[in-house]
Amino acid sequence: MEEERIFTILISYDTDLKYHRTENRIFPGLVYVRNGNKVYFCTRNSAAKIYFPEFNILFKETLTSPIIELGENDCSQGFIVENKSDNRVFSYAVYNQADREFAEGDSTPKIIVE
Repeated sequence: MEEERIFTILISYDTDLKYHRTENRIFPGLVYVRNGNKVYFCTRNSAAKIYFPEFNILFKETLTSPIIELGENDCSQGFIVENKSDNRVFSYAVYNQADREFAEGDSTPKIIVE
């Protein structure tokens, strides 16, 4: 039996007062998972809305809406990967409440099923 792995995706909003800029990032931007792994989404310094149109295909849990809302410095419940399709790459977007912008990953953030 494969060991259960836990992944945390951090949505971070940071302000650099010295250079008068903000960073709105997702770490890591690409996450490689397997069925049975658990994924948490967490925020730092801002509330966020995660738009995940294929959530019900990728995870065991189901949502009535494709949007996960998190408060500032908050974490979602753990979602168990249970891919119900042949698709292996799942994109999502994060809207950060602090600056009303979308967060960035390496490109569009993705969860990839190995």
